[in-house]
Amino acid sequence: MAEDPEDFEEIISPGLRGDRYFQVVNDDELTGYFCIEPLSARKAEIGLGLKPNLTGQGLGLSFLKLIEHFVLQHQKYQTLVLSVVAFNERAIKVYIKAGYVKVGTEMVASNNSEYEFILMKKNVSRQVDEMNH
Repeated sequence: MAEDPEDFEEIISPGLRGDRYFQVVNDDELTGYFCIEPLSARKAEIGLGLKPNLTGQGLGLSFLKLIEHFVLQHQKYQTLVLSVVAFNERAIKVYIKAGYVKVGTEMVASNNSEYEFILMKKNVSRQVDEMNH
């Protein structure tokens, strides 16, 4: 993360981080994090990171569902969006399995290079209705 000074500074600085970043803790151990960036009253972007030594163990879908549940319990968004680097095939499979669909691509400068990112979205308004009944 230190290779991307802007992102690193946002995470380590309470003033820049604000109340958008959250820890995921299991048995007093940090297992990951996520952030929520409101884009409008009905739409938010989520970012997430699972502890590297926990990846590849089939935990991605439950990790994502936990994050979605938290977001939907505390916000009224109808759509969640995320972006994922195109070479992260495992994550893309998890997002598709969770109901996200590809809506585009963009080139993003990150870690002293430029990478293609896939933009994905999911309509969660039906999930909110189900949670309220």
